[in-house]
Amino acid sequence: MKKKPSNFTQTYHGCDFLVWRHGQEFYRAATVLKEANDITAPYYICLSFSIELFIKCLHTTTEYKSANNVKLSVHPRSGQHSLSDLLRQLPEDIKSDCEKKYSEKHTRSLAEDMEHIYDVFVKYRYQYEDINTNKQRVLCVSIFEDVGAFFNEYSTNAGNFTQALK
Repeated sequence: MKKKPSNFTQTYHGCDFLVWRHGQEFYRAATVLKEANDITAPYYICLSFSIELFIKCLHTTTEYKSANNVKLSVHPRSGQHSLSDLLRQLPEDIKSDCEKKYSEKHTRSLAEDMEHIYDVFVKYRYQYEDINTNKQRVLCVSIFEDVGAFFNEYSTNAGNFTQALK
């Protein structure tokens, strides 16, 4: 058996399982809250964060140097948790495929729907901070849930992770 050289490096670009799996955990938490009819801030935060992770898992680079030396880089970054910014940062082929498939399913634009929900994580995370303001929160929950379900399915299929759900 030929031994790999010590400077061997293998790089993979695409959909990352670990980021996707973390998104699945938050998506399942959101599902449990919805089934319990607990459509409150924790539901919104879990669903929003799952969407963020599903988008991030679609554009990663993993560099394998050895079993103990793996570097994972998540490319779409947004310090503000902006879902629309993350979508815009995806590679063009993935972004256009998402838009096409979402539009076929919902007869709406994914980019436009993302503009309605881009900041849910931030808005609902610290609701108590708005106690002395007259801020009104308006959220179209059906759009939010459509986007969540779409990215759950899309990322699962993109990474061929269907077996991991069983």
